[in-house]
Amino acid sequence: MARARMTLQLLAGVNLLFPAVVQAIETSTSTPELATGYLIRVTLGLLAVLVSIVLAARLLRGFTHLQTGTHGQFKILSAISMGPRERIVLLQIGENQLLIGVVPGRIQTLHVLERPIDVTCAPPSSSPGFAAFLGAALKRGKAV
Repeated sequence: MARARMTLQLLAGVNLLFPAVVQAIETSTSTPELATGYLIRVTLGLLAVLVSIVLAARLLRGFTHLQTGTHGQFKILSAISMGPRERIVLLQIGENQLLIGVVPGRIQTLHVLERPIDVTCAPPSSSPGFAAFLGAALKRGKAV
């Protein structure tokens, strides 16, 4: 929190000094042209905006490391797409496993599993995968 306060104070200090810096640069230039002062003012303004964005990003990055109350016991074990916007997700929370359905605007528990499913060993697939199909198609293309 002290880091955030210090960043905000620094940002406020830069914004307070900005008009004085522009005026000092404009009076120190030997050319009385209006375009030079305008160009300096625009450049410093853009620089101040970029510095503000970088400082805000660094400040917000610190808030993404907030800890949740689950302490790493909440895991998504598997997910399968049932349509363009529908998914079925297998969650593990502690020792319990839940099968949930996720659709836009709604999440619903479909089943609470009595015995946990071991997802480390996948069942053998009855149909060949896309990689095997693509490899066979490429081999046929080279043989012609």
